[in-house]
Amino acid sequence: MRPRSSSSLKCLLLLVWNAVSLAAVCLQPDVPENGHIFFETTSPYRPGIQAKYACTPGFECVGVERRVCHENGTWSGRAPICAINVALNKLAQLSSGEGAQNALDESARCALNEPEA
Repeated sequence: MRPRSSSSLKCLLLLVWNAVSLAAVCLQPDVPENGHIFFETTSPYRPGIQAKYACTPGFECVGVERRVCHENGTWSGRAPICAINVALNKLAQLSSGEGAQNALDESARCALNEPEA
């Protein structure tokens, strides 16, 4: 068997290194409807890079606002949603005294009051 030349060994090492480095990136995460994502850098998204979520005016972010690219090529957590803010630019209302009806979601707490007249 003939010994490998230095150039073929470098080529083989480069191919192995490229295969390993390609595996350690995250794909573009989901962009929420009525929202956008800011990154510290352009793609490829390497481990440790943060995705920062923001919603368009009139919408609020429900869920995590930052996700991190992991070594295994996945993003931390789940993408948030941008929910419409129905109280935007409205005056705060006092409770009727009957108390609010509460609903609890895994990431947000909401209160349901009587509809506006």
